[in-house]
Amino acid sequence: MSWTDDYDYEDGCRLGEGSFGSVIRARHRDTGQAVAIKRLTDAGGNAELLRESLLLEAASAGNRFVVGCRGLARDPATFDLCLVMDCGAASLGRCRRARFCDFGLAVDCMAEPPPYGKAGTRWYMAPEVLLGKPDYDARVDVWSLGCVMAQLVGGEAPFQGVDDEDQLRAIFGVLGVPDDAAWPWLWSTQFATELDKQRCNESVLRRKFPETKLSKEGLDLLGGLLTCNPDKRLTAAAALKHPWFSKMD
Repeated sequence: MSWTDDYDYEDGCRLGEGSFGSVIRARHRDTGQAVAIKRLTDAGGNAELLRESLLLEAASAGNRFVVGCRGLARDPATFDLCLVMDCGAASLGRCRRARFCDFGLAVDCMAEPPPYGKAGTRWYMAPEVLLGKPDYDARVDVWSLGCVMAQLVGGEAPFQGVDDEDQLRAIFGVLGVPDDAAWPWLWSTQFATELDKQRCNESVLRRKFPETKLSKEGLDLLGGLLTCNPDKRLTAAAALKHPWFSKMD
């Protein structure tokens, strides 16, 4: 991981902004190299940017769909950090349209042992994360992938809660409440006292995604990704082998 001073770069136009910061186009004063720089809105986010830079560096290695990490730059006056990344068409390959996200809310489960706190964006959080399970694993990302798939098919995020409990109610409203056999751990949580056992395993996923939108194989894949019990959820490797992909044009 390389370190430079913020003053080494000349700011250009703003490329975008989010809830916690903004990204600008900049130019290295000595080399003229164009870069993208992410700065957080609030000071004191150095630990978050350091974590994000390490995740970005690992994810971009040999992956043309992830922009390269050029390191961190530090403001000599405040010691605040900013993240320096590749910028420009070369980092996007031949893509004509792009959708962007970052690793600002990501956690590296391989680098540190549990317990883990909440990570991610609520609408895409797996139920076990919302319920505070401290030892979740990589299958929380499989759930998020299912949410993205549903959004691509249906045009909107499938579960849109205003808080964590409302998000869980939105999930169970579509997928049904897993019973004791389907997900025993759920019934040991405090939230279980609010669940309606009359709605156990009552999924309306097909109603939400009729066959005109999603084939039988596609629905089976989506259901495997959006399985509430992480122990029964598809793994990423298993999802890639699903028959739906072999039937795609």
